[in-house]
Amino acid sequence: EGEHDRATANARGTQGGATVGHRLRGTLKALRDHFGCPIDLDGPLVEGAAPTCGALPPSPAASLPVHVCCQLEIVAGRDPAPALPGGADAARFYARSILLVALTSIRLKDAVRVRFSPDADRPGTRIYGLVATRDGRKGTKDGAPMELFAPAEGLLGRISWLPQHLTDISAAGGNAFPDFCGPHGCRTHVARAEAIIPNTCLAPTDVRRVFESIMALPPLKLSKEQITKSGLRGHSFHGTLSDIARSIGENPRLPFTPSPDLAQGFNATELGELGRWERTPQEKADARQAAAILAGGGGGRTEAPD
Repeated sequence: EGEHDRATANARGTQGGATVGHRLRGTLKALRDHFGCPIDLDGPLVEGAAPTCGALPPSPAASLPVHVCCQLEIVAGRDPAPALPGGADAARFYARSILLVALTSIRLKDAVRVRFSPDADRPGTRIYGLVATRDGRKGTKDGAPMELFAPAEGLLGRISWLPQHLTDISAAGGNAFPDFCGPHGCRTHVARAEAIIPNTCLAPTDVRRVFESIMALPPLKLSKEQITKSGLRGHSFHGTLSDIARSIGENPRLPFTPSPDLAQGFNATELGELGRWERTPQEKADARQAAAILAGGGGGRTEAPD
């Protein structure tokens, strides 16, 4: 009795330790079910140390603010850090990959599965990626492969480094987020990393740590406390584009003359498409067919949106 209160007294998570008992109970259940350990989940000992967790309030993900997007672009566009072997710059590499994820509006869970490659029609000006099923695991939230298209432009201008980064990703084994190595502390300070390890892949939680360490670099220099209070989550990369489009609205009034496609803004249907995950059976079948063609080297691909 009281063990759970003691264990969560100094909790620092976003839920104030409310999930600790739930996670511990899940571990005990796995030990009982898979390893045959004689654990009574309904007994007073387990209930005192790992009480049943009730419904938790939702933890909404904030959109990426402008200064965060600009920080990614600045680090992604900087000259290589000269102190690293061979001119490698791990922070710059990951800033570029994270920026591609943000511009194509996917979650961090999908970011470690995406394969970015040159766009067949516009290799230097359009981002192309494929999140496909691998090793029997589903590739996206709705279980179907997903093609990604986005203009190679950020808030600060054209992304001129896109072809070089795609070459670097290919050299690392095709994964946009390979693992890295370096001295003690490099896991939370990616600028200390000494080398990227080919044919490996970071976990989504590691990608988030890399993102936070990039936010701590000049010129932004966000502290851990500032990042925590900002509400940025792994889902922030997915929801940002739809939030930006919603703020622009339909038929926006701007102090300059925009291009015709921007002048019409975004209607309700388009906003839904930007933030949509569930697809119809036919859309899923089309996506799987496109992924199969790509995997077989057929060269065919879904037509990119304008």
